[in-house]
Amino acid sequence: MRYLIYLFWVIVLVLGVMFTSLNPQSVPLEYYFGKTNISLPVLLFVTLLVGALLGVVAMSFSVMSAKNEARKLRKSIKLLEKQPKSSR
Repeated sequence: MRYLIYLFWVIVLVLGVMFTSLNPQSVPLEYYFGKTNISLPVLLFVTLLVGALLGVVAMSFSVMSAKNEARKLRKSIKLLEKQPKSSR
């Protein structure tokens, strides 16, 4: 399984290098503070990176909520296990 993961990342890397070599042109990037030219692969990589970071931030709230709920449930299980059987 580990080799499949490595193979996947090698394929992604090779495709990225091929895309970069086949598309070296610059594209204009206009934003609020000015205008600049940036190469297409760099622009796509930065866009992908920003999207991934936004996704991680969006998912972190639900992951933290699930971990908090799991912690509360483990605590209630420990409290129930400490109770004598006659009081249940």
